[in-house]
Amino acid sequence: MKSPRSPTWRPFRGTNCTKAGWKGGRANAWREFHVEYVLKRSEETKVKKLISISVILLCIVAVACGQPPNPLLGKWKLIARSGDLAKYDTYCPTVMVFTPTTQTLTYAGKAVSENVTYNAIQTSVYPTTVYVMDPQGTVSTHTTYNFPSKDKVVLDTAAGCSFQRD
Repeated sequence: MKSPRSPTWRPFRGTNCTKAGWKGGRANAWREFHVEYVLKRSEETKVKKLISISVILLCIVAVACGQPPNPLLGKWKLIARSGDLAKYDTYCPTVMVFTPTTQTLTYAGKAVSENVTYNAIQTSVYPTTVYVMDPQGTVSTHTTYNFPSKDKVVLDTAAGCSFQRD
């Protein structure tokens, strides 16, 4: 066993202890030691594993939840306006139907369907916005739908068409 006066002496196995030095000038001060507890490698490994497992679980939960719900899905009917603004309703579809992959817009009684993709961001809080794009996700040809509430949507065009969930 090494002498307690040796700088590498450790009074307890498995710990990293250092001498505190002389305290108060007492004769037996060399026996007083300051013990610094240091995580052993096995404890460090346990902590790293715990953190890794936590991160993996968070990723799994995020993937399982998928994209946020799309508030645009469903059937919508035009809210007719009166007065001077009524003339703009002729530029609006009278009915809109959205599925996860298509949109169907009805103008003057004629329905037109096309494949689309959606970009719905932060849909649990209103007001919110949903962007509708072609299946390739071309941003330059997107249409913006603004939601003041979950049952009302405003088409972001010059006509400013408003729709109520049907």
